[in-house]
Amino acid sequence: MDLDIDALIDRAGSLIDVIGTAITWLSAHTMATLLLVAVLAVIIFARTIARRTSTTDPTRLFTSDQRREGMVRAENRCEMPKFFGLTRCRRRAEHGDHFFPWSRGGATTMDNYVAACAKCNLAKSNHVPTRLTTFLIAMRRRRYFPDGIPIRPGQRYQGV
Repeated sequence: MDLDIDALIDRAGSLIDVIGTAITWLSAHTMATLLLVAVLAVIIFARTIARRTSTTDPTRLFTSDQRREGMVRAENRCEMPKFFGLTRCRRRAEHGDHFFPWSRGGATTMDNYVAACAKCNLAKSNHVPTRLTTFLIAMRRRRYFPDGIPIRPGQRYQGV
């Protein structure tokens, strides 16, 4: 068996070129990946800090006067949208709900009050309503809210 030294040297040179190209490619993509991971870490960290430092309304529960007024405004009926927002829930309102959740910085005010049945309130839980839900409730409230009262639900706690 004869060894062709020149062929071996050519193959070794080609292999070194391939390895060098692979290392260069990996280095460039590794740096981009590390940069992306660093940016995402900063965003997540900043959002976590913002949540921790956000203030919640010291008043957790609506007063009996607020609940009574909210139920009168809603005609004692749940205000939550049903059937993809096309209709209003038909159940009797039993809960005074923070439209923008108290646990996420919602205010305990009449601007953030929504009358809800138990099923809708428990289903909503502490989820922040979508802009569409906000719009649908506001449009519907034009029909039954007294004049001069804001119809757009939701308010964040502003602090003292």
